[in-house]
Amino acid sequence: MNSDEIRRLGYRIVDMIADELEDPGRRGVYPPPQSPADMERELGGPLPEGPMDPDAILDIIRDKLIPATVNYNHPRMMSYVSSASLTLPGLVEGLVASLKIFPYSWALTPGSTQIEVTVGRWLGAAVGFSDNAASYMTTGGTGANLMALLAARVARTDWDVRRDGVTGHAPLTAYASDQTHKCLDQSFAMMGLGTSALRKIETDAGFRVRVDLLEAAIAKDIAEGLQPFCIIGTAGTTNTGAVDDLEALADLAERYDLWFHVDGAYGALAALSPRVRPLFAGMDRADSLVVDPHKWLNVPYEAGCLLVKTWGALSETFSLVHEYMRNIDTDDAHDHWHHGWELTRGDRALKVWVALKQYGASGFRRMIDQHLDMSARLAAMVEQAEDLELLTRPSLSIFCFRYVPPDLHGDPSKGQYLDRLNEAIETQIQRSGDGLITGTDLAGKRCFRPCFVNYRLTQEGIDTVIAQLREIARGVDARMRGSDA
Repeated sequence: MNSDEIRRLGYRIVDMIADELEDPGRRGVYPPPQSPADMERELGGPLPEGPMDPDAILDIIRDKLIPATVNYNHPRMMSYVSSASLTLPGLVEGLVASLKIFPYSWALTPGSTQIEVTVGRWLGAAVGFSDNAASYMTTGGTGANLMALLAARVARTDWDVRRDGVTGHAPLTAYASDQTHKCLDQSFAMMGLGTSALRKIETDAGFRVRVDLLEAAIAKDIAEGLQPFCIIGTAGTTNTGAVDDLEALADLAERYDLWFHVDGAYGALAALSPRVRPLFAGMDRADSLVVDPHKWLNVPYEAGCLLVKTWGALSETFSLVHEYMRNIDTDDAHDHWHHGWELTRGDRALKVWVALKQYGASGFRRMIDQHLDMSARLAAMVEQAEDLELLTRPSLSIFCFRYVPPDLHGDPSKGQYLDRLNEAIETQIQRSGDGLITGTDLAGKRCFRPCFVNYRLTQEGIDTVIAQLREIARGVDARMRGSDA
């Protein structure tokens, strides 16, 4: 492909991006329903034997792939922990992919290696974890949390666990709230410890872990001959945005000489805001912290980050040099295979570096404050509405509520009906495609869970989604009551 063809196709791709982002609300949030047979016909088929014209390939992407994709850039997207994608970091992604620029070894890629080291240090400083954090960029919070637990296991066992494994030693245990993310269960299963080794501790009325019960669980396990190795705090739970008492957890970890890990994949970046930074007191005492820039920083996927206090915490867990790499392994510079399990991997740091350079900490601080305001305003409106019930107050930018017809308020016998009703409303909202607010299960109740991390989200968009929800809810309620009669 010559340079003229590269330019022509590149301009066409940029035009596709610009057309999509010129009016990001033009395409619905949720894609139209598609069957596996539909997708196989449009995007599957047998292995291509011959070449296809590049323009025809781009036509398929424009006409078949993009419409079959959720629209994260929609100004009424307020679900999951889903943000939009900042444009310049996204364009840079295409640049580094085309030129195959990625962090590998200092000898071969000192520029992108330095950028990853820098991004980790910036993120650590931004959230008050450390001004000189060591780090590793991952696909997201799932991988970063697993890496943190692997580091914790090495640091808090008195045998060579990398060589000998865990067989023949006291069973290892760790402790987290019953609101912790399910990826931690996956981590314990993958580590061979079993999901039962992760003790899920009851939470208080604000869905923060009860430190007294957590300490009692540690004491019980020690008395039974088990070996606690890690306490996990959450800085912004996925369900409600609750922030555990990190200071108290840090005290407990120090008292029992346990690794203290904080999962802040969603919420830790809110510590950029002075308004809520006190909630994160004690996070600076953690041994490891997970943050996901592809959430609240609105950079493209994949961009998760594990932060630790020292590079040794990573190298003691992951360092391994293959024979064929010894000529590029350095003693006095940064080679990433000493700090994680991957060798070849894409550049996950440059887009974060670009975003922080473009907007600065102050720009993201303003955006986070706006999201905190949006969350508080909507929660106040829900609390005043006769047909909505506020279930949690926002600590950050997530809270929970449900639709309750005015004549059913205070009727405990209608709990199952309200669960069915709210789930049916959620399904109908998804089908409408005009906005997206999704639900969750909280304390035995099906409810809605708005999440404000999308930089394109507007107050007008929020008001529109809630008005649509209430209108849909009245129709669904009437139909369900009619069918139940």
